[in-house]
Amino acid sequence: MHGSNHDLPPERTPKRFDPARAARLDDPARFAYLPPEAIVDFVDAPPQAIVLDFGCGIGTFALPFKARRPDCTVLGLDIEPSMLAYLNEK
Repeated sequence: MHGSNHDLPPERTPKRFDPARAARLDDPARFAYLPPEAIVDFVDAPPQAIVLDFGCGIGTFALPFKARRPDCTVLGLDIEPSMLAYLNEK
């Protein structure tokens, strides 16, 4: 398949995030560079929009977006099922 990672040598294959490190994603120091509120402000979703958080992880951006824009449907997509489970617990 063109554009897939299946034909890349192992040293060029993207690394998947280790779900055992998920708690580190809530570290407030991470938000100094890009606060979740800045993303919510940046996304100019129309009323009743469907918003996709691609690579949502533990919901760092999806949850604040949903809290601020309850009129929207927020979908989280992540390659790691355990990250989605963690998000659903939150």
